[in-house]
Formats: sequence, C-alpha cells, structure tokens
Amino acid sequence: MSTEEQVKAAQLEAAHALSRILMQKGILHAFIGGFAIRLLGAARPTEDIDAMIDVGDSREIVDRIRPLLLEQDSGFSVEGLKLYFTSKTDQQVRVNVETLSTGAVGLPPHITIFWPESGMQLL
Repeated sequence: MSTEEQVKAAQLEAAHALSRILMQKGILHAFIGGFAIRLLGAARPTEDIDAMIDVGDSREIVDRIRPLLLEQDSGFSVEGLKLYFTSKTDQQVRVNVETLSTGAVGLPPHITIFWPESGMQLL
C-alpha cells in the first residue's frame, strides 16, 4: 500500500471513530474542507480531516468534545493544542483532526440536515 493510500485509510478510520462517538452522544457534526471534497470523489490531496461540530460555544470543543474522544477511543491523542488520531491498522500513520465549532471562522451557525422525504430541517 502506498503512503497516500495509507493516509486515506487512516483518515477514514479517524472519521469513522469520530462519527461513531459523536453520534452515540447525539452531537451533530459534518466533515468539511479537503477531506469532505475527497469523500465526494475529488482527487484533492489532504493530510488532515476537518470536522465542524454543532456545539453552543467553541470552548466546548476543548472542554467537552476532546475529553470525550480521548475517553472513548485510544486512537485519539492530544499534543499541545492539536488533536490526532493514530490508525489501529497502521500505527505509523497519525492523522491531524481539526475540530471546529459551528459559527467559528465564518462557518454556519448550525448544521442543516436534509431528508429527501420531508425536506430540509434546521437542527
């Protein structure tokens, strides 16, 4: 497996772990940036994953979300101010996980979910 394929696999593993934990707690989130574009099929290279998390205050990311991720999955770690995920299948690959709160740096203030059968709803 090439280095690029290893990074892609580790990114997907990190995204699944993050989603599983947040979904269990009922916390809305969305992947954004280069990783999201890659999920949609583009060939854009990216070394990290960016996740927008629907929390009321950006401090909740550090105070509540990061400790939750660290507690629930040993693949997550914090070094300085950065959150990382180390692949369980390839311990050599560590992915930077950028977690941003809704409303931060020009992001939408809420996550909108679209259900085709009922139209759009703002949560």
